Amino acid sequence: MTNSSDLSPFTPLVAAVRQGRVFEVLPSVMAEAFANCSFALFLFRPDRAPICLVDNLGEENRKAVIDPYIDGMYLLDPLYHHAIRFPQDGLVTLDQLMPEGFRHSDYYRHYYASIALQDELMLCYSMESVVLVLSLGFYGCRSPRGLKQQLSHVQPLLGAFIKEAAGNLVLADVSESVPELLGELEGQEALSPREQQVAQLILRGFAGKAIARQLNISPETVKIHRRHLYRKLGVASQAELFGRFLKSRGFAPL
Repeated sequence: MTNSSDLSPFTPLVAAVRQGRVFEVLPSVMAEAFANCSFALFLFRPDRAPICLVDNLGEENRKAVIDPYIDGMYLLDPLYHHAIRFPQDGLVTLDQLMPEGFRHSDYYRHYYASIALQDELMLCYSMESVVLVLSLGFYGCRSPRGLKQQLSHVQPLLGAFIKEAAGNLVLADVSESVPELLGELEGQEALSPREQQVAQLILRGFAGKAIARQLNISPETVKIHRRHLYRKLGVASQAELFGRFLKSRGFAPL
């Protein structure tokens, strides 16, 4: 969409709302409005796996990108945690939310880098206890200049259509409850609450200093907690901890 004020690509959604076909029509609308952009519309709910309502990735890419995400990778995703923690309408980007050291984390290398995801922007729409998230991903390239301005302009209109369509869905009890992030990791001893917090942040790609700021403790205290939790879980590195997480979620080990 070269002109950010041009709303004509979205006119098919007017009839689609009346016909209950918004999710069916959305891929063609997105292709017209935002060329060469991959998208997925997710339903985020606290303590439950996300639901992908519609996407344009195709079967092969869906297996590589969306299936692993829903199966457990979302638990470490900074975008998911932001949407759940701050359930409000708005536009956010991966660059805004990634913690210090994220691009050097095992999670980033195993998931983001493996699918060549270079940039991601999310339109978030809050609906009672759930958040609808329209994720626009760019694989092998950065998002085009001016896209944020375009998205900001169309966000209210697009959100109205998406919310209307999602409001007709029966969303309760459609998936199993998500276990605690470390609930399936067995160790020699139980982790303390603080050790669990540190482990979760390590898995999500936070570096030592970023963990200290997040928990309002010193970097030296972070090192102590990390040393203790590694010993209890029988691992010696972040990579081994991440490997244990992958195994617990049914993924192939590193």
